[in-house]
Amino acid sequence: MSNVFTVPLHGQIYYDSIRERCNNLIDLNIWDGIEKNQLRKWLNNFSTDEERYFAACVLDCLIFRSEQQTESLFFQLFYKEIPNLVRRKKLPVDTNLIARLKQVTDPKVRLVSVMRQEDSPIKSASIVARILKRAHQLNQNYIIKPIDIKTAFDSGVREFIFVDDFLGTGDQFNGVLHQVRQEFSYEALLTQCCVIYAPLVAHYKGVKEIQDYCPYIHIIQAELLDDSNSLFNQCFDDGNNGVTTARAFYLDMLRKKGFNLDDDREFGYGNLELTFAFNHAIPDNSLGILHFSENNWNPLINR
Repeated sequence: MSNVFTVPLHGQIYYDSIRERCNNLIDLNIWDGIEKNQLRKWLNNFSTDEERYFAACVLDCLIFRSEQQTESLFFQLFYKEIPNLVRRKKLPVDTNLIARLKQVTDPKVRLVSVMRQEDSPIKSASIVARILKRAHQLNQNYIIKPIDIKTAFDSGVREFIFVDDFLGTGDQFNGVLHQVRQEFSYEALLTQCCVIYAPLVAHYKGVKEIQDYCPYIHIIQAELLDDSNSLFNQCFDDGNNGVTTARAFYLDMLRKKGFNLDDDREFGYGNLELTFAFNHAIPDNSLGILHFSENNWNPLINR
């Protein structure tokens, strides 16, 4: 196997087939939120045969969750995964969550958006809460911010479910937890409650990080990612290249395109090497070449 990144036999055919497949996904509205013009401009970022082959590999591994698929993940999370967690761990929670969150009488459960006090209301966790509310006609009064936990607790609420779209390294959620526990001084309240963190999609490294930081929080997700979801573990066993060669080529390409990234962001935040996106947002754990918009780079997906 070569130490130099090369295009394998039939590489051009592979590129053409991937481009056609992506255009079909856009036509079928499976990739809702991505336009053909965006795809064309993004592919034009890559100028050599090797770069175009690499781009095709990225597209081949891209997991893109449409709005409808995102709503389906919510359905799975609230109708299957959370109830299974409750039964498995014998948690003091009524599993009929969606029905409870629709009612007028206080159900004594709250959904909590994963956002710090200073975060923008357009943050993805806030968008997720709105999607969930719209998809299931939930009562807005039962969707709160972390600062509101004490008010809910004082009214008798003992079930708090933090909702989020994506758990990557765990740093973001741990930052919210730090504010809740330390700045707001809600630690004593939370230890008297059943607290669940329910991201739609989670990486196993982030799950472990949060469990180590705050063991009393129960974590459940609709979709779990692991190292097999790394781009470089999926796409480059092609007879010509390998993981090491592909990573080196990618870093060299970044430098040639004018990107000088911190060590923990070269392969997405935390170096998780993901190619994952929702139609409403792309996690910063995914490769930056999917969403960069500087240095004359055209993004495929807007952040």
